[in-house]
Amino acid sequence: MRFISEAIGTDVRWEGKQNTVFIKTEK
Repeated sequence: MRFISEAIGTDVRWEGKQNTVFIKTEK
């Protein structure tokens, strides 16, 4: 899902075990 992070300009990490999305703002 790197294309999404590129689009919104943030780092998105997917947790496969808990299916949780972590978004870190890079501003």
